[in-house]
Amino acid sequence: WAIPYYHFGLRATVPIGNHFITGVHVANGWNTVEDNNSGKTVGLMGNFVSKKVTWSNTYHTGPENSGTNRGFRNLYDTTLLLTPADKFSAYINYDYGQNTSWTGNKNATAAWYGIALASKFQLTSKIAVTPRYEWFKDRDGYSTGTAQKLQEFTLTYEYKWVEGLLGRLEYRRDWSDQPFFERGAGLATSNSQNTLLVGLVAFFGPK
Repeated sequence: WAIPYYHFGLRATVPIGNHFITGVHVANGWNTVEDNNSGKTVGLMGNFVSKKVTWSNTYHTGPENSGTNRGFRNLYDTTLLLTPADKFSAYINYDYGQNTSWTGNKNATAAWYGIALASKFQLTSKIAVTPRYEWFKDRDGYSTGTAQKLQEFTLTYEYKWVEGLLGRLEYRRDWSDQPFFERGAGLATSNSQNTLLVGLVAFFGPK
């Protein structure tokens, strides 16, 4: 919901000691195939890495409004990854985004923010269960087109058939405080939706 993607960028990282990594990158465009102005977005990164805890921080800022370099878009992303045991891992992710648009002779600022929590339980050598919960507020409707509070819960069951082949059964429920989700060909809307996914994942390479 909150993380941008870039179609072109330059990035440099520098390790500091055994546990810290810092970096900077310059990106051309934000969630678009072609750049919408001549401005560039700058990203700053600072990570702490250890055997059982990884804390990642990234801040993006730059003019990303269409046709003008006035008004900046900012995003702060932080993720805490915990790996206290071989058969358990978890993460907490928080994002805060803000965009200032130039409208005539004044500025208008929109904001969006959210948090996600997930964990993975490796029950046996073949079976794993992963629950995830996300909460997102699009305060001004800038990110989703509707001012709303969104939530989702996902539960994934994973079975390892053989080395390199996984089967997954996943249930996801999304809900909002606004009638946001489309239902049927008539484009009726609902406050919630449910998704069931069955899939196979094949991967190749070293163990």
